[in-house]
Amino acid sequence: MCVVFVQEVPEVELDASGASIVYRSGGQAYPRRMPRSLWRRFLESEIRRLNAWEREHRSEVVAMGKRLAH
Repeated sequence: MCVVFVQEVPEVELDASGASIVYRSGGQAYPRRMPRSLWRRFLESEIRRLNAWEREHRSEVVAMGKRLAH
């Protein structure tokens, strides 16, 4: 298994048959190709996971206390 640290947003090109993705890490380019349906499913599921993670962790950081009456 390999871990690639991606420092910038990947380049994505969509066409009738799929998505072509190129991401860069350590001076190397890593091209990938997948069907559009898989690209869509990946984006949708990862946005849901990101939203869930942010809800969980932001609630730990921002604890709301009692409001003071003026």
